[in-house]
Formats: sequence, structure tokens, C-alpha cells
Amino acid sequence: EQVRYAGYVEAYRQIVQSGAIGTPVFAEGEYFHYIPGRFFQDDGGRWHRPEAFGKDPRAKATWRYTNPPIGYLPHDLSPLLYILEDRVTRVVGMGNEKQSRKHPAMQYRDTEVAMMHTEKDCVLRMAAGFSTTSVSRYDQGWGHWQHIKATEGVIEGPRNGRQPHTLYIPKW
Repeated sequence: EQVRYAGYVEAYRQIVQSGAIGTPVFAEGEYFHYIPGRFFQDDGGRWHRPEAFGKDPRAKATWRYTNPPIGYLPHDLSPLLYILEDRVTRVVGMGNEKQSRKHPAMQYRDTEVAMMHTEKDCVLRMAAGFSTTSVSRYDQGWGHWQHIKATEGVIEGPRNGRQPHTLYIPKW
């Protein structure tokens, strides 16, 4: 899940650095992966569904439950900053209320988002969530996705596992 080392990230970087899509002005990254079945575990290693938490004394919160979703933004922030050769200078974050709407027994934010501004004047939107339905963008069942909009074109990752990466440059 360390997306920075995926082959397409280097390809995106080369495209951006070549100037083919112009100056990046907006970029997005997200990591959505429905995994509440990995939030609670007993001492014997047995996983428990969210509904068991609070009812079954053996079900204990794992590190996945205690870490907020926004803590996983580096999975997609790191590759974007590498592609853009940029750094973040300002951040504003927000999330849903701290009670899952899909699994009301969980005191867990379904989605958290950060809006960022970079040194090179690019706006970033980063999002993460692990307790609601998500699109599987790859055979693995997780959903990393990046999008870069620049003055002369766009690069975008697949929105599902059947789509290719997209490079759109109107003048070509």
C-alpha cells in the first residue's frame, strides 16, 4: 500500500516534469478501504464484526480502530508530493461525526478529509475512510486514487479495476 513506489507514479512524475500538462493547479488523492472486520480482535486472534464490540467482552479494539482515517493520508499524499516536486504549507481538516453511520456501535469517523495548499500554489484534496462501502480499484479490494489537474491537461488513476489510467491533453 506504499503507493509512492508504484510504477505509474514514476510515469505521472515524468509527465508532470516534462511540462506536457502545464502547471499543476489541483490534485486529489484518496484511500478508501472497507475493513471494519479488522477493527476488533480477541486474545486468540479471532476477528469480530463491529456489531460485537461492546457486546462481546472478548472483542478488543485493534490499532486500525484507534487510528483515525486521516492518519492514512500519506499513502496518497507522498506520491502526489513526489510527482509534483512540492511540499505542503497549509492544511485544513474535517470529518464526519465520531460515530459510524454504517456501524453505529463504532465510535469511528467514516471519512476524514484534508484540504492543503502547497508551496507551488497547488490545492490538494486528500480523503480516507475505512468503515463504509468503497469501490475496489484493483483486484486487492482497496481504493487508492490520484488525480492531477493542470493548466493544459489532466492525469487520473482508474476509478475502478476495469478502467485504465487517463491522460487528457486537449491540444494533442
